[in-house]
Amino acid sequence: ADVIVTISHAIADDIGKHYAVPKHKLTVAYPGVGAQFGATGKSFAAPRPYFLYVGSLKRGKNVAGLVTAFAQFHKHGHREYDLYLVGSDLWLDPEVERAVKSHGVGEYVKRIGFATDEELSLYYRGAVAFVSPSVVEGFCLPAVEAMASGCPVITSDIPALKEIVGDAGIQISPLDTEGIA
Repeated sequence: ADVIVTISHAIADDIGKHYAVPKHKLTVAYPGVGAQFGATGKSFAAPRPYFLYVGSLKRGKNVAGLVTAFAQFHKHGHREYDLYLVGSDLWLDPEVERAVKSHGVGEYVKRIGFATDEELSLYYRGAVAFVSPSVVEGFCLPAVEAMASGCPVITSDIPALKEIVGDAGIQISPLDTEGIA
């Protein structure tokens, strides 16, 4: 093929470096989101305000770090908030459950599991903020869905997320749990 399509400039750069593909043969094509991800419409009616994570619970997504940061947030007196983890537990990082238990936040961390796009749109519109402290990311479609849904976004300051979110969200170091908190 003459052109390899990638989903972010950060990934295009990686492909170019690792596989010696000339830049002129790479095209970046950002995915879009469905119409249900709009800022207007119903939102999830939660008993308490909540922060939202959407994605797999694998190690590179740093969900255990998010749980640790959330526990630190709670220690600062913000016990009226929950953390909703929406997504697949395929490739589950065992550190997620260890972090929940060791920090004693099991009452506040809600594992939702898989959600349809229609359900996700409700969660985004009801959240205080979407948080993604990934250490490895190719694009992060949930960040785009959150922004389209009018949900504030907090993401890692890694290249792919800087490119996708830019100045439209708050960017944090994914390994600084106090900063995330």
